[in-house]
Amino acid sequence: MKKPITTSRLLMQIKRSGTFREAIAWHDENDTPAFHQELYAHMNQREVDAADLIRETRIDRSYFYHILSGKKLPRRNMTLRICAALRLSVRETNHMLQLSGSSCLYAKNRRDAVVIFGLEKKLGIGEINNMLIEAEEDPLLI
Repeated sequence: MKKPITTSRLLMQIKRSGTFREAIAWHDENDTPAFHQELYAHMNQREVDAADLIRETRIDRSYFYHILSGKKLPRRNMTLRICAALRLSVRETNHMLQLSGSSCLYAKNRRDAVVIFGLEKKLGIGEINNMLIEAEEDPLLI
């Protein structure tokens, strides 16, 4: 199996490229999975079905199925709700955030620090939500 390229090495290759085609060659050779594909993979790995996720995340059923079909990308807070409900790691959550077009968790952001703590401790969405409320930060669930 091929060893994955680090971001810093890929950045170096891009900077050294003579043409934009050379700069994007790695991307042309390596398919990035879509958000909904990764979501399905995490759901299957954790044996969680859509009904369970809908119930736990309180996402509108039809909207959730649009996400699962790839018709819609969730916004950042919705992605965090899904990741917390699946008890993904910080690394996995950041990957899902990137796939959804959102910014990664940032430890210097107070709200993100609470979310990072909860993910690291494998806490559920309700527990993370309660910590956010206690920290007087915007909750994941309203």
